[in-house]
Amino acid sequence: MSKVKIVALTLAVLGISSLGASWVLASMGPETARSYPDNVLSRIEDAGFPRRKVDETHTLDLAKTQEIVLQTVSIDVDVQTLPAGAPATVSLRSSVSEGVESALEMNQQGDRLVLATDEHEENRDGWRFTWRSDEPGHERGLILRLPADWKGRLVFESVSGDFEAQGLNIERLDTKTVSGEVQFSGSARDLKFVTVSGDAMIKTAANTGLSIDASSVSGDLEAPGLTQQESPGQTSLEGSIGDGATRLRFESVSGDLEIKN
Repeated sequence: MSKVKIVALTLAVLGISSLGASWVLASMGPETARSYPDNVLSRIEDAGFPRRKVDETHTLDLAKTQEIVLQTVSIDVDVQTLPAGAPATVSLRSSVSEGVESALEMNQQGDRLVLATDEHEENRDGWRFTWRSDEPGHERGLILRLPADWKGRLVFESVSGDFEAQGLNIERLDTKTVSGEVQFSGSARDLKFVTVSGDAMIKTAANTGLSIDASSVSGDLEAPGLTQQESPGQTSLEGSIGDGATRLRFESVSGDLEIKN
């Protein structure tokens, strides 16, 4: 992969939706942006950052939703499967400034539902901080619970947040991260993973056929029965497993791909 392609891929990931480069730059205060664990946050509340922990759950009506977009900066996402017919829910554990009603923004756009976490707060002097809740018993996270009979498209966009989904059976999964890791088990007709340094670990349902097109500048690429090809500046993995019914694409600078089938 050429240097031009590396830069293009990096900028593409950094430019995901409202995340990435524009989001990072927008989050900067007069001179810098900072992220602190809870044991430090208590010391800066007097500087204009009074905050509270949140633990909120919302029921989702997916009757007209064909695509769900999950957007975070550093919050991890866990997608869980519910019995068919069960109501879908989304839960968020995080911290927000006093006066902020919710750290989760939900926006229905036709058949597209966007769930975005608000992880930056601004104090009276214009400084912006990214809240972290690392103390035991209050780990941050966004949990999406989907009924087994929802077969739509799922999109995950993040800078450093990790993504984990188990037991899904959906039409498509599309993830874009800078350094976040992705773990997926289940089935989909189309799987796409784009990262800068994040790894992807994929476990498909038994006897799932895969058509694989994967590339990384320096990462390792592994799939049953296939061997990665190395050339100057690029490692690639291409081929089919079984009938190749599911398309799997992976693009990264230094991330690894591991496929289990």
